[in-house]
Amino acid sequence: MSSYRMVDAREIAKRLGITEKHAYKIIRSLNAELEVKGFCIVRGRVDENYFAKRYFPGEEEDGNARI
Repeated sequence: MSSYRMVDAREIAKRLGITEKHAYKIIRSLNAELEVKGFCIVRGRVDENYFAKRYFPGEEEDGNARI
């Protein structure tokens, strides 16, 4: 079973090198996508796997880039 973890604006800002204000906009956008798909969301946080899938599509789960 894969592990699930929610990330907040502070972590997203750090990973993308942006402000926390912009990170909150990203979280709202990603949560809106998930809500349309029928998923339950947590305001102010987003699933780490979904965030990584949308912003780092070339990386595999272990963090290594695909060739």
